Amino acid sequence: DLSRIVPMSRTGSAMLLPAPALKRLEIFRNSVDGSARGSLFMFLKRTVTAFGSQLLESWLGQPLCDIGTLEERQNAVEEVLTLGPLTFGELKKFMSRMPNVQRGLCAILHKKVKPCDVFFTLLSLSSISKMLRVLSCDLHGVLKSSALKECLLGIPDLLRNVDDYLNLLSEDSAKKNDTTNLLNDLSSYPGLQLQKEAVAKAEAELQGHRISIAALLGLRDFDYKTVNGVSYLIEVPNRSVSSVPSDWLKMSATKAVSRFRSPEVNKLYSNLCVAKELLVLEGEKAWLAFLSDLGTNYNRFQRAVKLLATLDCYFALAEVASQPGYCRPRLLPKEQTTIQVKNGRHPVLDQLTGLNYVSNDTNINDTARCVIITGPNMGGKSSYIRQVALIVIMAQLGSFVPAESATLSILDGVYVRMGAEDNLLRQKSTFLIEMQETSELLSGCTEHSLVVLDELGRGTATHDGTAIAVATLRYLVEEKRCPTLFVTHYLRVTQLEDAYPEKIKNFHVAFEVDTEESVTFLYRLVPGAAKKSYGLNVALLAGVPPSVVARARVMAERLEDATLNKR
Repeated sequence: DLSRIVPMSRTGSAMLLPAPALKRLEIFRNSVDGSARGSLFMFLKRTVTAFGSQLLESWLGQPLCDIGTLEERQNAVEEVLTLGPLTFGELKKFMSRMPNVQRGLCAILHKKVKPCDVFFTLLSLSSISKMLRVLSCDLHGVLKSSALKECLLGIPDLLRNVDDYLNLLSEDSAKKNDTTNLLNDLSSYPGLQLQKEAVAKAEAELQGHRISIAALLGLRDFDYKTVNGVSYLIEVPNRSVSSVPSDWLKMSATKAVSRFRSPEVNKLYSNLCVAKELLVLEGEKAWLAFLSDLGTNYNRFQRAVKLLATLDCYFALAEVASQPGYCRPRLLPKEQTTIQVKNGRHPVLDQLTGLNYVSNDTNINDTARCVIITGPNMGGKSSYIRQVALIVIMAQLGSFVPAESATLSILDGVYVRMGAEDNLLRQKSTFLIEMQETSELLSGCTEHSLVVLDELGRGTATHDGTAIAVATLRYLVEEKRCPTLFVTHYLRVTQLEDAYPEKIKNFHVAFEVDTEESVTFLYRLVPGAAKKSYGLNVALLAGVPPSVVARARVMAERLEDATLNKR
């Protein structure tokens, strides 16, 4: 029944981050070379295990919408932060040295694994279980976070029988991948036990035959020789070769000695080789049976690894939260539309620029849901709207955020339209892609989504672009009623504040102008709309010849005068 299929984006359990949002906000990859460097994920990735990193990536791709679960995460992160590295330092250090036990368990389930890998997987799980038992006893009565308790107490319980399997394995044989001597207890593997007895019997018969050989050669004592991997050789000095029976097979010789095998030794040795080959087969059979038995614990062991990955994520988020200027955001139900951030910062740029980054406030509420942002090119507008989007995503990840304080209502999605690119292979122009993304944004967003639009309409003629920008913003304000950050250079758009004085607020990034050629960016968001964009200043900074900029300035003044005269 297809009617029962509900899109993941509308289940309400996770925030929707469409592809344009993931790309423009550089959640997983940067927009320069497509690598993870400079992305939000790389900034948050303080995990020490591969499976912890995978879980964190999953969390970031699907931020939560449930306040209760989010607050549990926040409590766990805060408690890890409070207890400090002295409490969890040794545990974290051991986790960093663990193999990828998640992958190891998958290999065990599919029986595509070597004994050495199984041994170290089980050893790691056993060791971490013991460490957590001790740690949970030390923290008994201290821990308050239910999520943290679930990890510290749940992992040892889920791994309660891992030592039973670990003790069955011989460490030396496991390291050699020797399945014939791998299992310490053969009571469950009678075939292997019988075949080991058969090998021992064949070896005993060969050893017992030494008495007959010694008597035949007139020796008091005799033992077989092994040369170049060939065993059970009868070594005779060349001066005594005449006493060797004619039916003995000569195997090798040197100047001093000759080496033989008697017919009886050949027969007994052949029996031993057959027994050893059968032993190898029985060893493989017993190994597969062991893996089948171990595989019955797969789901339970993987749940333990999932909790361990969760613990790793808590450690990572606590490390993020320990940085100066981070706070625990206060979360509100989605019905109470609020994005209030005091002295917020872009998490990635803040780390790269250090103390030079200028923080800004954000105040979106149930009444004033739309902020129009203007200002000169390179003034920090795009960085600011990305900053707000990243802060709300981090908050719904369960992370602390880069701000003095933050109060945020739950959002069901973040929709972004910014940047300019074409797709020639699919015959899509820059403006067509811009309009397609805008269409998807308008159809997908809800009253509880954050919408971020950066210079909508710039890909076409000024009049058309202005008309599209104004009409789109009107639709968002009147129909969607969603929190909106709208960056523009069109003055006509800023005039919408007059039409919707309670719903729309104009802000601009502050700057100082010494001359037309000298603009100082202050990167501070202040009320009101900017009257000019100072694009010619950017042209000079980019190295455009001064003569070209001077001619452009004259033309800009003429166009501005013509526009004023028409009014």
